[in-house]
Amino acid sequence: MNSWKQILPAPVQDLARALYYPLYRILVRLWCLAHRVGDLRARSDDPDLPLPPPFLRFKVGGTPSPKVFLETGRECASTLSRLLDDLGPSLQSEAPLDVLDFGCGSGRTLIWLARRFPAHRYHGADTDTEAIAWSRDNLSFGRFLANRPEPPLPFPAATFDLIYAVSVFTHLEWSAQKTWLAELARLVKSDGTLILTVHGETVWSQFSPEKQERIRQEGTVTFRSRKLQGIFPDWYQTTCHTEEFVTRACSRHFQSVSYLREGMGYLDVVACREPYSDP
Repeated sequence: MNSWKQILPAPVQDLARALYYPLYRILVRLWCLAHRVGDLRARSDDPDLPLPPPFLRFKVGGTPSPKVFLETGRECASTLSRLLDDLGPSLQSEAPLDVLDFGCGSGRTLIWLARRFPAHRYHGADTDTEAIAWSRDNLSFGRFLANRPEPPLPFPAATFDLIYAVSVFTHLEWSAQKTWLAELARLVKSDGTLILTVHGETVWSQFSPEKQERIRQEGTVTFRSRKLQGIFPDWYQTTCHTEEFVTRACSRHFQSVSYLREGMGYLDVVACREPYSDP
């Protein structure tokens, strides 16, 4: 069956987008407003599970649903724990670890890690100043900073035992990926681990044949859309990778790189260890 993009002439497609995108952004705001009204009923009774405002929940999960926010964070934390039991450093470690959630948003994953492994030292960084302000006010277990869209981060080299970036490299163009990969490699301890998620073939195999071929040829492709203009910054788009490209890119900075297809739900996981001393 042909999609509407194959059936409609290009000018009609452009007009449809021009009408639909602003309407969608208005509907998102109304959707979040409705959830704000219902938050008192939906909020968890557990005081250790503070719930960020609906718009912050939407920005990290595509929905303001409290249930989705909490369950997705718990699943991400559980997956990280399982991966690190095999890769190291295990979060079961009795020695406190220094952990950085790069692109932490409003702490969706960190909340669950801190509940399960309270002895570690948790840090979060994100360009979303509103999410960072909320995290500072509500998540007492961690230290949070608002970073610029480009490196560096204000930490000395080899600071962290674990850095993870869930749904970050899925939205950066290659020029930004390249600079942030070097910066995160700088911050990982010699026996530490960097974990990234990417849109791998599980995601882009559903695209048109033309887009699939472009991804295979270029290795990483960023597809731009105005749909979420004003909700996310302009550099935040949708990026896909081939396994070969991302493995090769990470191997420039790390001696050991593992690629796990669908390692975190529909996202592929790239686990990097043993950073070169001069990445």
